[in-house]
Amino acid sequence: TGAYRSLIYKGTGNSARTPSLWLLPTSRQLTFQLTTTRSKEDFGVSRAELPLCAWSHIAYTIGPGTTARLYINGSLDSERATDGAPARATANR
Repeated sequence: TGAYRSLIYKGTGNSARTPSLWLLPTSRQLTFQLTTTRSKEDFGVSRAELPLCAWSHIAYTIGPGTTARLYINGSLDSERATDGAPARATANR
């Protein structure tokens, strides 16, 4: 589609979407993002692509500490240490 496709996010605007999950513009890979105390957009990208015409179970965790993890269908797909602690989002979406 040429644009990021949102699955979930909490917050308002581009600088406060924490946590969030998006489909990349040109593939079926996910990006998992959060705002931290040191970065407006700290993110990682899934290794796997989501299958077409099938349900997928996605879980996104932050912590303990400053590690963000993405699970697809019960298996750890990717993880990354974030730059700072997760920031609080005050708006719901």
